[in-house]
Amino acid sequence: MTPEMQAGLTALKGAIEAGMPPLQVADVVFDAIQKEQFYILPHPEWTEVIRLRTDKLLRMENPQSPAATIAKVINRRG
Repeated sequence: MTPEMQAGLTALKGAIEAGMPPLQVADVVFDAIQKEQFYILPHPEWTEVIRLRTDKLLRMENPQSPAATIAKVINRRG
């Protein structure tokens, strides 16, 4: 595992541990269902991860590991 991948995995584990309580997630999900919203992102900051992966897809580039992509986003914020 590369250092970048290890950093991403560590960041992901930290994000999971600091996760949103289930009742709060339920509120977000039910709100989205009422709005007939197809995609539900309880954490809007993850939109950047989706954008990075989609951009690579549109450029026909091979994907990075999800952990490496997450590490990039977290490092940009930090």
